Amino acid sequence: MGEEVKIDYTSVIILAFLPLALRTLLYLAALRVRSIHIPLINCMVVAGAPYLVAFLPLPFPEFVRELGAIVLAIFLLNRYTEAELYPDGIVIPVAVELLSRVLLEVILLPLLTP
Repeated sequence: MGEEVKIDYTSVIILAFLPLALRTLLYLAALRVRSIHIPLINCMVVAGAPYLVAFLPLPFPEFVRELGAIVLAIFLLNRYTEAELYPDGIVIPVAVELLSRVLLEVILLPLLTP
């Protein structure tokens, strides 16, 4: 009666962790350009800010979730580094979050999904 659905778990894992890996690399590159030191684990925490905002069980629109992720990334970046609030503490998270969104939705995801 019903057809079996086969799931490719490697693509599920890649698509789940690709945004985190991309944002981590972008944060490391941006902070390295500005000569700001951050350990890798702290950089992964800052890059995981959208995941932390997504755990909130409130029905926010996508724009509010994205804004919340940027605000949380600004807070975490200023907490874990010696970056000044302006320009580094604000510009780096905004640029990284927007650039990662564009890279994922326009370039990487169309290449990975059939």
